[in-house]
Amino acid sequence: MWDDVVSVSRSELVRVFVLNELADDYEEFDHISENVIKLGVDCGLTIHSSEILDALMYLIESGLAKAYRLGGPTAEEIQGVPPRDEIEHWWDGARHIGC
Repeated sequence: MWDDVVSVSRSELVRVFVLNELADDYEEFDHISENVIKLGVDCGLTIHSSEILDALMYLIESGLAKAYRLGGPTAEEIQGVPPRDEIEHWWDGARHIGC
């Protein structure tokens, strides 16, 4: 039974948690962080916002998430990865996941 156990790194696990938060709609960074931190606590882990930001940046760079600028009646899609120090002003959504 345990022969099929898969091992993942901490950063991979945080990426999965972040992707889970993005999977059904757009989310703000604070909301993503809050829920990922709660998932970490449920698993006995302390996850820091810097790890969440790293995961989010990786997912955007990999094409698994897209960044959107807030404002106006619609969100503006941003090409590429937003500046790290401005991420809290952006929406990030995984609408274009290649599943």
